Amino acid sequence: MKLTKRLNNFIQEVANVAVLEENSDVTYEECVAEYTDQLENDDYFSVVCYAEYKGIVIPKALKRILK
Repeated sequence: MKLTKRLNNFIQEVANVAVLEENSDVTYEECVAEYTDQLENDDYFSVVCYAEYKGIVIPKALKRILK
């Protein structure tokens, strides 16, 4: 998947939430790298489910995975 500005903003938003988790042992940079890799390789089910669980708005380009 080609990363748009909206998708990059989504990655950053999810990464910010992930590093604030209690007992988080990952860095912001690690999260961004992992989520970017997931989106680029069309393997983003986990990040989308996590974002939905945390109440983050899912970009239209990724919503199809939830169906």
